[in-house]
Order: sequence, then structure tokens, then C-alpha cells
Amino acid sequence: MKKTTVLLLSLFFSAPTLAQTLTVDNYLAQVKQSNPGMESAILLEEAAAELQNEGQHLYAPNLFADYAHVYDKRPTLIPAFQGNKTVQDILHLGVKQQTGFGLQSSVYYAMNTSTIYGVDPLFYPQPHLNVESINLELKQSLLQNGFGRSTRAVIASRNAQRLANLHHQKFQRKIVTSEAENNYWQLSITRALVAVQQNSLDRTNQFHKLNAKRAKLHLIDNADLVASEAALKQRELELKNAIDQEKVAARMFNESRGINSDQVLETLDSVSPEFIATLPEIQKLLNGDDVKAAQADVEVQRTSAVAARDERLPTLDMIAKLSTNGLDPTWENALDQTIGTNYPAITVGASLNVPLDFSKNNKVRKAYDKQIQGAQKATNTPYYPRTFPGTHSINSGWIAKSRLILRQNFAKPKPPNRKRSVTVSKMTQHNLSGFPF
Repeated sequence: MKKTTVLLLSLFFSAPTLAQTLTVDNYLAQVKQSNPGMESAILLEEAAAELQNEGQHLYAPNLFADYAHVYDKRPTLIPAFQGNKTVQDILHLGVKQQTGFGLQSSVYYAMNTSTIYGVDPLFYPQPHLNVESINLELKQSLLQNGFGRSTRAVIASRNAQRLANLHHQKFQRKIVTSEAENNYWQLSITRALVAVQQNSLDRTNQFHKLNAKRAKLHLIDNADLVASEAALKQRELELKNAIDQEKVAARMFNESRGINSDQVLETLDSVSPEFIATLPEIQKLLNGDDVKAAQADVEVQRTSAVAARDERLPTLDMIAKLSTNGLDPTWENALDQTIGTNYPAITVGASLNVPLDFSKNNKVRKAYDKQIQGAQKATNTPYYPRTFPGTHSINSGWIAKSRLILRQNFAKPKPPNRKRSVTVSKMTQHNLSGFPF
């Protein structure tokens, strides 16, 4: 029983391990998990997708608060009225928001608590006061950023930038996948090429031995023997070149899945005429990620030019302010007064700012107009995207050459040569130089 167990264990450990077949889908799954470029593209794509509508945050309300403590002991002209020291606490707390039609609004609470020391009570009976107010301020742009034109352009530019980045990262992920799949098939082809070159070397070696025997019997000339030796050396060089190409392809194959080695133990799917025949026809994706990214880049140029052109306009803003106020030594009573409408304050006005360098501004605005027109014309220009053959991301030239070579060399076998005298110069050679290695 012990001898049987030892024999089984020895057979188990001495048996050669069968190489596992690695399909292209499993290989691409490894690339997705281990390739740094793929991992980077996936993370950047996820980030770009989450930041796609970042520009809309300009419309979000913002909470603001300002606080200042003032300690003023500067000398005064009339201390009886102005005192010799003033202490203030100033607070502003509110919410402001920018709208899409150019209106800036803010609602805030203002408080100013002041205490004046050293005043005469006869002239200043309340040295401690609380001044409070609830304010509503409105500002409408009419010329520069007229009715929100520049704000909408800035938001559209930001959104277009994020959209372009999203499609750039999607396309980058496709490029990494395409390169990895090309590396897979390149290694498969180079392995087949090594086998073909090894077979060619073996056949040439047999012909050389046959010619050497014939030379000893003086059935062929010495020139034919020398040609046979030269052909043998050529086949050896071709085999060495094919092996070197296989090592390079294996290293690229491993680098795509994050492995630093030129040894690939797995077996790969072979490229057969049946496989080539099942590949879909070459199609141009007229609305691919590269096209969408280019269109988004054009939109960025247009909206950025609109916003920059708008900055050269004069500024004309309509301003309105409504506030309810309270004044009392105690904070509670002053707050009660601000809630009512007994002490309102209304302010209406306008603000104008005109740049005086008219010629330079007009020149710059015309340049931005040209940029906007150029971007609009570029939007109507057809794009010529990169070509991806259906579900496979193999280069179209690779497929065309592979189909042609496989059909010429494998699909239609040549009839055997029935001549008895075979020389090296007339041997049938499989030419695989058309493969894109």
C-alpha cells in the first residue's frame, strides 16, 4: 500500500503541467484589473462623470458671515459727546445667490452693538445701543453680463470642459483596451510564426542532408550544395528573428496586464481563417467618444469666447435695497423692531462703469466674434474618427492583411509538386512577411 501511494505521488508531481488556455476576454479582464493605464482611465472617467454638471454650482445659494470686533480709543475733539473709548461688535449673516438671468440677490441680518465710554449722560443718555436690520439686496446686470449672458456662458464652458474630459477618458480606455487586444493577437501570431519557421527550418535541414548525400555521389553540383547551406543559414536566422519577435510580443503582452516578464505560460487562441471570417466588417463610429470630445472642445472655445467678449462691455447695474431696522439698548427689543415694518429703509439706484479705451475694446471684441464664428463653423464640420471594427478593437489594417495572408497561405492549399528532382531554389515557401509585427 505504501509503495502504491509513493508511486501515485511521484507520478502526480512528475507529470507535466498542462498550460491553461487564456482567452482574449479573460486576458482583457486581467488588463482591466492590473494595467496602470486602464486603472487611471477608469478612475478619471468616474471622476469626470461625477463632475459633469459642476458648472451648475454657480447657481447654488451661498451662506456668508462677517464679524468684526472694534476697540477704538483714539482721541476725540469733544469727549462729552464722543467719549474717550468705543467698543463695537459688527455681524453680518445671510444667504446670497446668482440666478441665470443676471440677478444677484442676498438676504442677510446685520447687527452693530456699540458702547461709548466717557460721554456725558446729559448729552448721551444711551451709551450702549444695538442697531439691527434685516436686509434684501437686489442687483440686476443690464450691459456686461446682461440678463445673465456671461454667467450662462461660464457655466456652459465648465460643463463642456467636464464633458470633453469624460469622453477623452472613455476614449483613452478604449485605446488601452485596443492596444491590449492587439498585444494578445500579436503574441498568438508570433507563436504561430515561430512554429512555421521551425517547420521550414526542419524541412530545409532535410533537403540539405539530402543534397549533401547527392553531392557525395556527384549527382548535383557543389554550387547547389552551397546554395542549400545558405538556405539553411537563412532559415536559422529567420527562426531566431521569429523567436526574438515572440519575446518582444510576450513582454508587451505581460506589460499590458502589469507583469514585468517576457515569459507567457498560458496558451492563447489561434488566429484561424474561420476566426477571421467571423470578424465584423469595419465600421466608422460617426458618434464615438473621440467625436463627442472634439465637439465638446469646440463648445468650450465658443462659450469661453462669449464670456471673454462680454467682459469688454460697460457695466450697468440696477440696485435695490429694502431693510427693516431696529434700535434699542437691549438686543431683544431691537430684534423685535426689525421683524416689523415700522422702520423701513428703501434704496434704489444704478451703477455705471465705462472703459475709456474704446478702440482697443472694439478690436478685442471683434477678435472674440471671429473666434465665436470659427467655433460655430467647426461645429458643422464633419469629424473623421478612428476606426474600430465592431466589437473588436483590432486595427483595420491588421484585419485586412490577416484575412488576405490567411486566405492565400491556408485557405487554398497549393497542389503538391510532382517533380522528382527538388532543389532549394524551387522549394515552396510560406511567406508571412505581411503580418504587421
